[in-house]
Amino acid sequence: MRSARPRIYTAHSMAAYGTDHARRALAGIAKALPHAELVDPEAAQWQTNADWLREWPVILGSLAGLVVFADPGGTVGTGCLRELVDAVMVGVPLAAWEPPAGLVELVGFELVEPDARSPRRAAFLDYGAPIPAKAFPGGGRG
Repeated sequence: MRSARPRIYTAHSMAAYGTDHARRALAGIAKALPHAELVDPEAAQWQTNADWLREWPVILGSLAGLVVFADPGGTVGTGCLRELVDAVMVGVPLAAWEPPAGLVELVGFELVEPDARSPRRAAFLDYGAPIPAKAFPGGGRG
C-alpha cells in the first residue's frame, strides 16, 4: 500500500551519490518536509539509463513536488535537467535545497561552459527567495 504522505522527488546529480554532501542535503530536506515521503533516485539503483527512462514517467506521475540540489561543485547533470523540465511540463511544484537558506525558489539554471560540460556536470542552478516549508507539499499543515 502506498503512503498517504506527499511524494517528493529529491533530484541530484550522480556526482553527489554516496557523498556526505548528499547525506546532509537529504537530511535537511527530510527535516524541512517532515510529512513527505522522499524519493531518492540514488536508492533506486537503476542498472541502465534505459531502466531510468522506463520508470521515470511512472515516478513523475506520483509526485507532489520535486526538490533539487547541486553536487559539491555546484552543478547538476543532464538527468536532473530532464527531471526538472519534465516536472515543469506536468505542473509538479519545484524547489531547490541550498544551505543555509534551506528550501528556496528554483528560478532557472545556467549551462556549464561547453568545453567543461559533461552528462554529470551540465548546469548551475539559479536560486530565488526562501520558501517557507509549510508552503511546499509535505512541509506542514500550516
